[in-house]
Amino acid sequence: MSRKNQDTWEFARRYWRNLNFRLSTVLCVLTLLIVTTLRNRPDFENRIATLVFLQLGILLPTIFPTKRALHRTFTRDWTRDCGPKACTA
Repeated sequence: MSRKNQDTWEFARRYWRNLNFRLSTVLCVLTLLIVTTLRNRPDFENRIATLVFLQLGILLPTIFPTKRALHRTFTRDWTRDCGPKACTA
């Protein structure tokens, strides 16, 4: 859907980038706390592998809010839905 035209593509990329930046910042801080807590444990590598897959499970579903934002912002013919006011792309 995002590759229907250049406007939708740029909107989706910008929206997803901002969403992932905020989420990744929080995950980075939490990861640092968890790694420093677990670093002396004998099963450190297994815990880190689990942490990586957990992070992927958190970051990959951000595709769905991006898709919803595309549908809220654009009409069926993939032009911006401006409502009663003029569009400012």
